[in-house]
Amino acid sequence: MTKTITRIIDDTLSQIRKHGLKESSVTDYQKSLFQPILKYFIQKGCECYDRGLLEEFLSYHDARRKNGEISHSYFSRFQKAAHLLISTAETGQTDFSMRSKTGAYFPTAEHLALINKILDSAGYKGTARRDLLSTMKHFFCYIEGSGIDAGQITDRDILLVFNEVSIINRSSIAGGREWFFQQTDGSPVPVRRMTKLFWKCRKKSSGCAEVRTRPYDLRHAFATHTLMQWIENGNDVMALLPYLSAYMGHSKISSTFYYIHLLPQRLRESAGIEWDTLDEIYREGEHYEEI
Repeated sequence: MTKTITRIIDDTLSQIRKHGLKESSVTDYQKSLFQPILKYFIQKGCECYDRGLLEEFLSYHDARRKNGEISHSYFSRFQKAAHLLISTAETGQTDFSMRSKTGAYFPTAEHLALINKILDSAGYKGTARRDLLSTMKHFFCYIEGSGIDAGQITDRDILLVFNEVSIINRSSIAGGREWFFQQTDGSPVPVRRMTKLFWKCRKKSSGCAEVRTRPYDLRHAFATHTLMQWIENGNDVMALLPYLSAYMGHSKISSTFYYIHLLPQRLRESAGIEWDTLDEIYREGEHYEEI
């Protein structure tokens, strides 16, 4: 008798526990990986285990990976989860031999030599050097794929790379979840429910009951205060903007530039913001749709 997909998932989770993984890892498998699979089966009207449908699920998310909707690492975890379910369903034993695939990024020998020369001249050593080496290797792989010569790289090219990275890594910011605020069934928490909970917490907060605020106001405050702190600490705002953009969930880094215009005049004149570079890339007065 064919087992239901729910039973296969439960059996696999039991095997994962026996394998020695921490309960937090078991919960992560259940919520981040198995729940989306179960949801896909339910949407297809199938309650029983079906290998073909599981492979169809992987094909769907592989297409999402290629479109930059989910990261390679997240898709790789889906592959491993599917492998665990298939082995449990077809052999009765969960096969833990599969390892998540990791990509190796190697630019040309000429560009690799250039990277090492830059790092040597800057005096970076240890962990800082390793982190920068990895980042620069990714950057030059992107440049090579775009057909740009190293001697022709401009500020625009650098920010466009950051923009691509922020799009690809949006799901990674949420810890492997598809949504930042996600329910146990894998769907996003409804906006109305979030707003209702926010108002309830606001009423219980001392001194905040009469202040008319919205959850979205916290988003604005977070972005603005983060930028202010970076500037006051003397950080390189231009280098950090892509991280803020990814964290905010913006599909384009231009949407994040909106918050710079909200800063006090004294901070907007900071040396940490390269206005000429921003003006070169994005026209003045451009509309920001994802603030």
